[in-house]
Amino acid sequence: MKWKDIYNECNNKLYCHITDIQGTPALHANFKIFVKNNKLKMLIFTIVFLVLLFYAYKLNFASIGVAVVLILILLYALIYNNTYTIEAKKDKLVCNVDFNKMTIKYEDLINIYLSRKNTKMLIFFPIYIYSLNVIFIKDEQQVCMTLSTIMIDKNELVKFFENFKFEVLPQQKEEDKKIKEDLQAKRAIYITTTIVLIVTFVILMVIFAIKGIK
Repeated sequence: MKWKDIYNECNNKLYCHITDIQGTPALHANFKIFVKNNKLKMLIFTIVFLVLLFYAYKLNFASIGVAVVLILILLYALIYNNTYTIEAKKDKLVCNVDFNKMTIKYEDLINIYLSRKNTKMLIFFPIYIYSLNVIFIKDEQQVCMTLSTIMIDKNELVKFFENFKFEVLPQQKEEDKKIKEDLQAKRAIYITTTIVLIVTFVILMVIFAIKGIK
C-alpha cells in the first residue's frame, strides 16, 4: 500500500474524539520491521555507500573506519528515536517510546490520527513525511505525542486504526476548508511557475534561433 492510500484510509482528522476501542490493538515500530520493508533499498544504499567510501579515501582504512563508525552512530540514533510500541489494554493505552514506558487511561485519551507534512524539497513533486499523533490529557493539560512512521508495518497500522471508533468534531470543517484553500493556493503557484518557466524557455529559444540566423 502507498502512504497516500493509508493516510486516506486511517483517521487523519485533527479534530476528532475517540468514542470506542474494540479489542486490544497493538502497533510496533522497530529496526527489524524497517529492514523487512526496505531490504532492496538498504542493499543498494550499502553497496553504493561502500563504493563511494573506498573511492573517496583510496583504501585509507583508518579514514574508512572513522566514517563507518560515524554512520553506525547515526544509525543507532535513528533506531533509538524511532523505536516504540503502542498496546491497547482493557482500560488504558500502554506506550513504550524511546525505551520509556507511559500509560494513558482511556478517559484521558482524546485522539489518534495520521498527519503529513510537505518537505518542500521539490517544487513540482511534493514529498510528504507522515507522523502518528496521540493526543491525551496529562497533568490537566492537552498533550500531543508525535511519533515517526519510518519503522512501522503499514498493514499493522491500518489494522490498528480499524479498532478505534472516531467522532468528527465541528471544528474539523473549518480545518478541512483551510487545508483545501492552502492546496488550491499551492496548485496556483505551481501552475504559474510552470507557465513562467515555459514562456521563458520559449523566449530564450527564439532569441538563440534569431542569433543563429544572423
